[in-house]
Amino acid sequence: EKKGEMQHAIQIYQKNADDGDAHSKYRMFNLIMVNKAKGFSIPKALIYLIEASQQHYGNAEVTMGGFMMRDLLKISPRDAMIMLMKGIIDGVSNAELYDITLGEIAEGYAYGRGVVKDAEFARQICLQRVKAGNAQGYLYLGLFYEQGVFGKQDAESAKKYYKAGADMGDIYCQGALDRLNSKTNK
Repeated sequence: EKKGEMQHAIQIYQKNADDGDAHSKYRMFNLIMVNKAKGFSIPKALIYLIEASQQHYGNAEVTMGGFMMRDLLKISPRDAMIMLMKGIIDGVSNAELYDITLGEIAEGYAYGRGVVKDAEFARQICLQRVKAGNAQGYLYLGLFYEQGVFGKQDAESAKKYYKAGADMGDIYCQGALDRLNSKTNK
């Protein structure tokens, strides 16, 4: 009986997906990938995922970003980053799992590690994290200003960003602020 209910649910999701519903497209992607929707191919699952992402369905955007970052889809790191940012800005809760990765991507662009150096893009990544209310954006902005990634070293701007993150309760921002204060007060 459960199998019949599942097949009925799949039929409803498929109809709604084919009618353009982004949530149903994402559900079909998941059902195909966990082998619940028999008779569908992996490429069809990816089409559902891509379409849901193009409709700005947050979970699909985050999943796409994760796939791209793992190089499962042949899309640039910049496009992967943009896809993840959209999901996070849209408030997708599981997107926070990617916060560390986003910091690493920002660092990669700031220093040219594995990608062409693009300090402005690194700054934009951080500013998006700040806009989303995440202290990690402040931490990386402070670090980049402190190290001169955006031009010359700027301890005052670095302190400003570290303090903003520390005011949010971030212990790493507080530690960086304390370290920089002790360094510049000598």
